[in-house]
Amino acid sequence: ARGGQRLCHRAVDADAAAAAGVLSLRQLLLANVEATEKVPCPVPRASDDAPEAALLDVLHAADAALRATAVSVVLDFRSHRASSLVHPALAGAQGPAVVVFVDHASPASTETLVKLLSPRGGLPGSSVGNGFGSAFLLGDCLSVLHRDTLHVFDPTGAFLGDGEDAARTPNGRRYGLGDGDLMRKFPHQFEPFAALPFGVTERGLKRGTLLRIPLRKRDGARWTCFAADGTLDREAAAGLLEALESPANLLFCASLGALSTQTLDGTTLAPRFSAAKGQERLLAAESSPAS
Repeated sequence: ARGGQRLCHRAVDADAAAAAGVLSLRQLLLANVEATEKVPCPVPRASDDAPEAALLDVLHAADAALRATAVSVVLDFRSHRASSLVHPALAGAQGPAVVVFVDHASPASTETLVKLLSPRGGLPGSSVGNGFGSAFLLGDCLSVLHRDTLHVFDPTGAFLGDGEDAARTPNGRRYGLGDGDLMRKFPHQFEPFAALPFGVTERGLKRGTLLRIPLRKRDGARWTCFAADGTLDREAAAGLLEALESPANLLFCASLGALSTQTLDGTTLAPRFSAAKGQERLLAAESSPAS
């Protein structure tokens, strides 16, 4: 019991607990979190695009739709604890991930964010590629942290579904961080954001937007950078960053002025690449034929 409230044991599944009319501790904690609600989750379109193209799509959407000034991409090799999560199935999303930080720009609303995730969404700049929705080429769950809000999108139903009937139903959730209450109640949910140099506090993110894309574990014929024995192929994972690592990627950007990539292993954040406006013009001039 907790404060006179009867709670189920962690070994009891959600359906059995609901039938008995007993709450889990997770449900009790979430019941007191403000602004927790279901939101639409777009279903990604089938795509033959190479996984390396996914982050370029995200980059272009950040530039054209959000008018971002800088983007940093971190390949995070860490794995995290999974006891205190907003949904138990999110334990499968606590492993290695790609994290994209869009500086000084964020969606104006949940509706705007959902449009950015939709196949060829109706926002300016999203007519080419799949925008933020290209993240689903790399994994099946996406967390988006901006301002005082965490969104979780699960197009396969494997991470937020409740019961067998919901196992393949797309799910989206919005969680308000409030005064830090959500992070204090579910610390492992936010552990992946620790050690990232982007100013995350228990109240959220003061500026910009963070997208966390847990890399897909081995699942049939779909792309993964995990070997059959469950170990991460670090070289294949690092290959996701290589398509970004050219000053030429800034050449046709309207707003984006800086781009960088890094890796995070343990507590070591290691720079890989950086470019700023001006370098791409030099590159273009050097490649032009002499007159």
